[in-house]
Amino acid sequence: MTHNTTRFAAALLLTLTGGSLAAQTPLAVPSPASTPVAVPAAISSFADLTLGGYPVLRLRAAAGGMTAQERIDRITERLTPLLGIPDIRPSDIVVFLPPVDSHVNRSPVIYALGRKLITVDTATVAAAGGGGTPLMMASKWAARLQQVLPRVNWRPANRPETKVPPHPPLTVTHDFAQVGGMLGVVSLRGKVVLKLRGPQPGGVTAAERADLLTSRLDRLSSGPAASLPDAVQVAALPDGTAALTVSGTSFVTVTAPDARAAGFTQPLPLAQGWAKNLRAALTQPPPAPLLPVPPTQVPGDPPAPTPVPAAPVTVPETVLPAPTPVPTTPVPTPPVAPTPPAPTPPVIAPTPDAAPTTPAK
Repeated sequence: MTHNTTRFAAALLLTLTGGSLAAQTPLAVPSPASTPVAVPAAISSFADLTLGGYPVLRLRAAAGGMTAQERIDRITERLTPLLGIPDIRPSDIVVFLPPVDSHVNRSPVIYALGRKLITVDTATVAAAGGGGTPLMMASKWAARLQQVLPRVNWRPANRPETKVPPHPPLTVTHDFAQVGGMLGVVSLRGKVVLKLRGPQPGGVTAAERADLLTSRLDRLSSGPAASLPDAVQVAALPDGTAALTVSGTSFVTVTAPDARAAGFTQPLPLAQGWAKNLRAALTQPPPAPLLPVPPTQVPGDPPAPTPVPAAPVTVPETVLPAPTPVPTTPVPTPPVAPTPPAPTPPVIAPTPDAAPTTPAK
């Protein structure tokens, strides 16, 4: 599971409500329109799990040392990352019933894509307010998930929705290898860092261990020191395992079963290969976020109303009144002093020419 899908998964409609759940057959999925109004937890003694508006299960009382709401919250935390995985099929929902000779609790467990969702024991049956056996209750809830999960999970915009039959077969198995999730992939920034195969130590699937490592790697790679050339280191440990660290913090311990599942004889070469992949991934920029596709209609729901185009809204033109003239007081013009006439230049009479002088004889 990539970091994008994880973020996307946080953006999908996974809601928890309290209210009255209508009577339903095990495989019926009611319409979101019939989902009741939420009741505050302070006055509600039960809790509902809904996916995309479709009720899946209800708990009416505390069990296992947790309140009904706390158990629903725990299931929600496990379901949320799954909604970001495309192409969920009804066959990905499995009920695991531990074998008789096992040393673990034999209560049935519901798995989705190889991830444990809920253990249905006798206390859970009582908390759900229903009769019957834990296996009957687990099968009922698993059938609901078969109908809802393939429709509300993320898928590419150009891919059609998975077709879910009204009554898909449900696998109930004693073989842990059949619960799914036997291949776990840890990716970072669009690059595959490592792959896990088969059941893992501690009774978890490869997918469950990969989810834990992915979350850890997202935290370790977010700091600036993770991009340094020597941030990723590998060291052989005295017990024969190999440790892979990021910025001095442990990321994963590679064991002998990990090496054998990948075709290696020793953990160290496998750890060195994972370190090489991780260094290459740390040089990549984060990919762009993915956009969700809204779920389509679940069988049994009323047909969606045909959208009616909105009528154009005409805004009447507002005519402003003409401005009222404001009277003004005339300003008196100051008198203008008369301009004195320009002085007339004196007229000088011409001097008569002197009479010519007659020379003396």
